[in-house]
Amino acid sequence: MDNLAKAIYEHYEKYLGEMLGADFYPEQNIQLMGYQDAVENCLTFATMGLSLHKQELGSCCEAVLTVEEDLDASADIFMKVLSFIIDRHLPLNKGMTIGGIDGLNPGFYEAHHKSALYFTEPTMFTGAFREIGDQCRIYMASLRRRKTILKRTGPKSSKPCWSRRKPT
Repeated sequence: MDNLAKAIYEHYEKYLGEMLGADFYPEQNIQLMGYQDAVENCLTFATMGLSLHKQELGSCCEAVLTVEEDLDASADIFMKVLSFIIDRHLPLNKGMTIGGIDGLNPGFYEAHHKSALYFTEPTMFTGAFREIGDQCRIYMASLRRRKTILKRTGPKSSKPCWSRRKPT
C-alpha cells in the first residue's frame, strides 16, 4: 500500500469507523468500501483509488455516497457514474451533477424517482473529513431527483442526460 492509499484508509477509519467490506472494480482500479452507521441507519460507500485518476479528474480526490436503501443498486450506479466521469475526463468538483440514472437503471428510478448523482462538500461529516492532509479532497455524492437539483441550480439543459452542472 503506497503512502496516499494508507493515508486514505486511515482517514476513512478515523471518520467513518470500521470498514465492513470492499468490492474491487478492476476496470477503473477502484475499491468501493462500505461503512455501517458512519451516518445513523445508513451505509456509507467510500472510494479508494479514484485518486489514481488525478489526471482525468483534474485533481486528487475520492468520493463517498451515503444511502439507506437499495444498497446494491446504489453502489452500482455510483461506480458507473464515476467510470463515466473518468472515461470522459470530466473534472470532479462541487456542484457537478450527472443525470440519466433513469436510463441507466430504470428499476431504481421507478422505485425511488431519483435520476441524478450530485457531488458536493461532505457536509454530513466534520469539516476535517473533506481533506486528507494537503494531498487529496473528498466529495460527497448523493442520489437526487433531477427537479430538486434544477430548482437549486437553474435549468441548464432541456433533456435529462449524462451531463455536468454547476450551481449558478
